[in-house]
Amino acid sequence: HPEDAKGLASYLSGLLIGHEIGGATKRFASQSIIIIAGPHLADLYRLALTSLGMADVGIADAGAATARGLWRTWQARKGSM
Repeated sequence: HPEDAKGLASYLSGLLIGHEIGGATKRFASQSIIIIAGPHLADLYRLALTSLGMADVGIADAGAATARGLWRTWQARKGSM
């Protein structure tokens, strides 16, 4: 059933996010964290991180970050030619 598949996908996503940030909260507990993702996924990560007490969580749009990185790479390559 489609409803079951959607629920399973959300459950698995939650497990994956929880596992991923479990180690991050131990390693980076006193640091600010920037999440680079699309809006929906970034909100899920922020919710998980803040529920674990990590208050300094920012979000950067994945598309904008990619475009900036590509632009900077192009500029660096152009300068070295």
